Amino acid sequence: MSSDADLKFSHFAENCGLGLITAYNNSPMEVLDSLGENPITAPEPPTSRQKHYWNSPENQRKFADALARKLGFDPLQNPIGWYNVTRDDFIASSGGGLLQQFQSSPYLFLKAVYPEHSFLPWKFRRLSQHASRDPEALKVAIKFIEDSLGLRDMEDWYRVSAPQLEELGVNQFLLRAGGLVQVLQQVVSSSELDDRLVEISCF
Repeated sequence: MSSDADLKFSHFAENCGLGLITAYNNSPMEVLDSLGENPITAPEPPTSRQKHYWNSPENQRKFADALARKLGFDPLQNPIGWYNVTRDDFIASSGGGLLQQFQSSPYLFLKAVYPEHSFLPWKFRRLSQHASRDPEALKVAIKFIEDSLGLRDMEDWYRVSAPQLEELGVNQFLLRAGGLVQVLQQVVSSSELDDRLVEISCF
């Protein structure tokens, strides 16, 4: 067992205390100070120590940066590492309460915390139903398809096939959101759509 003097940030990260130590400015000494004269009493969780702790974008970002380091990747230099992060990873690092603020979706959390990076929602190992119906996520998917297949106008959409979407890796995401037609109806102006949508309504 490490002495108080030897206690380090990594000890918290490795023992499901990431959420706790980020609530104390990533400082083991602040955690120890909070114990006061009774070292048996656990430090108060962020929700009671500071009611709106997780509402702070700065604190959310601190947690995300620390979680990435714990899982072995750089959160910005290697953002694709986030695609393998799941809700369980948040819970194991005392971040379950934080994630609940984003409908328990790592994608929705990361989209808010790292606005400078464009995440592709369908690349996440697990994607919640909330995330698969997020309006911005649907727009990202449509833009991705347009750019990948060189679509320039609505006429091009009538030539898109399910195998093409499978090859792009986005088909299952679209199906969870109701299918390509429904997604187009939500993203594209209704004035640009016509009855020929029924021709692609099979996927």
